[in-house]
Amino acid sequence: MLPGEREYDLPCDRIAIDNVAADRAAVRHLVEVGRREVAFIGARRGRSEPARLRVRGWREELTAAGLAADDGLVAADDGLVAAADGWGHAEGEAAMVRLLDSGRRPDAVFAYNDPMVIGAMRVLHARGVRVPEDIAVVGFDDVVEGRFGAVSLTSVSPDKAAIGRPAVSRY
Repeated sequence: MLPGEREYDLPCDRIAIDNVAADRAAVRHLVEVGRREVAFIGARRGRSEPARLRVRGWREELTAAGLAADDGLVAADDGLVAAADGWGHAEGEAAMVRLLDSGRRPDAVFAYNDPMVIGAMRVLHARGVRVPEDIAVVGFDDVVEGRFGAVSLTSVSPDKAAIGRPAVSRY
């Protein structure tokens, strides 16, 4: 079995992207373009191994860059206001509202996935916050709809073929 994450207690292998490394690369990009207060939206502590690992990558990269990995900048669906049932557009909107209403104003936001960050971008636009000038955003998954907004979305693009090849070759 390849090393990786086990989200479910099943007797089978799981081949997936390295969430920690991918998130570190995304946060490193934001730091390299001058962002210093990077928020994370989409954490659901204790409920999802990939989410836990993505928060870990966010935290590790900020720490490596000598920046504060401030838990007050984690807009967690289960922590700040009320639980959410998923990682969709509406949850991204709600997380961004909670983050902005908290009085915190990050200069960048990294999201668990693209639908969440697209929802967050809608809130930013509605509040007159310019993307990326005021707040830069980065998503995860590289969904097609991210290319068609007023501002194209920067996103982690998992190499699905590289993930699929070892999965298919094992059986």
